Amino acid sequence: MTSRALPPKDQLTICFAHPAYRMQERFALRGTGIRSFEVRTLDELRARVGEAHVLSVSGFWRNEFADSARQLAFIQSISAGTDQYSREILGAAGIRV
Repeated sequence: MTSRALPPKDQLTICFAHPAYRMQERFALRGTGIRSFEVRTLDELRARVGEAHVLSVSGFWRNEFADSARQLAFIQSISAGTDQYSREILGAAGIRV
């Protein structure tokens, strides 16, 4: 599958997912006008991953999320390594890492 395209800036939504880092708070201070939200638990991410076009995540990613992440086009891994991201599953879903 081809990679999913990101929507225009005014339609883009970023999800920040980490139990401690306050990434969404810092991002909001930049005043980009891009919608964003933050989740701090695996259950919260599971419930909201379908809302995001971009996911900035550390440790919470599960390859099973690719099925429900219908808008997700890009994952930014903020952890060491990317072994937990299945290239096969994500590639088939059109999601870039």
